[in-house]
Amino acid sequence: MKEKSLLRRYRWPLFILMWGSGQFAGTMFLYGRPGDALYGFIAALGVGTICVVLEMIDETRERNESR
Repeated sequence: MKEKSLLRRYRWPLFILMWGSGQFAGTMFLYGRPGDALYGFIAALGVGTICVVLEMIDETRERNESR
């Protein structure tokens, strides 16, 4: 299973979470609830951070054995 990166393996659940948090933030902002929109924005930032971390993790054997 290591032929795919972690980000490629978990891209659909992360995409769904990002889409949902963006929809929530946009809807709350549209209806004039900026406090609740902030929760959606923070969730989107959190999912983006998780994506960056998963992209930075390298699971290939060649790179890990050379250290």
